[in-house]
Amino acid sequence: MAYRGKNDEKSHIHRLYKYPLRENAADITIASGSLEQLVYLRRLSMAMMRRIRTHYRFIMAFNGSLIASGAAGLLAPATSSLLHNTSTIIIGLHSMTSLNVKKPDSSKN
Repeated sequence: MAYRGKNDEKSHIHRLYKYPLRENAADITIASGSLEQLVYLRRLSMAMMRRIRTHYRFIMAFNGSLIASGAAGLLAPATSSLLHNTSTIIIGLHSMTSLNVKKPDSSKN
């Protein structure tokens, strides 16, 4: 079946019949019956949002300083471009590292 857009009536009807209502009502579905998994997901999402905010602040400050330095004539355009691209690669690599959120102990059950 070809992919249809989100607003396409036929794809929406097909989706409603194919999946149970509970899965259509939720943004995520937790497969585990343990509430500890919900706590873990909350901690994971909070750590992810913290990382996103930190990266956003760094990117805005760093690129703002590059623009200001370039406008003041302190940096050549090639140097500014090199620094911008290097910071983009470093932030991208850091984004791929683990969030170090402790998983719940499943042996308690």
